[in-house]
Amino acid sequence: MPNDAVRDAATALREIEASGEVPGIEFVRAKVQALLADREKTTVSVVEEGIAPKVLVYLLITNVAWAELQTGKHHVYRGVLSFTGQQLLSSFIAASKKMVDCGRQSQQENESELATLRRLIEEAG
Repeated sequence: MPNDAVRDAATALREIEASGEVPGIEFVRAKVQALLADREKTTVSVVEEGIAPKVLVYLLITNVAWAELQTGKHHVYRGVLSFTGQQLLSSFIAASKKMVDCGRQSQQENESELATLRRLIEEAG
C-alpha cells in the first residue's frame, strides 16, 4: 500500500499528464512511475527534503528525458533527433521551465542544463 508521499506524487503525475503541460510525457511516464514507486526515495524527497510532489515529478521527468536523450537511441543520425527524441526534448524543456516557475531551479541553471543537453545530443547518435 503506497504511503502519502507516493500517493501524492502519483496524483501529481496524473494531474500533469491530464493538463497537457508537458508534451511527450507518454515517453517518460513509465520510468517516472517506477521511480515514484520507490517508497523510500519518494518519501525522503517529499517529506524530509520538502520537495512538493508536483516539483518532484517535474524533476524526475527531466532526469528521465536527459538520460534517454544522451544515449543516442533517439536519433535518426548524429545530432538529429527522431520523433521520439524530439518529444523527449520537449518533455525536458517543459518540465525544466516548470521547475524554474516553481523556484526549484534558476533561469541560469535551466539555460546551462539545456545548453549541455543540446551539446550531448549533437555528440550522440
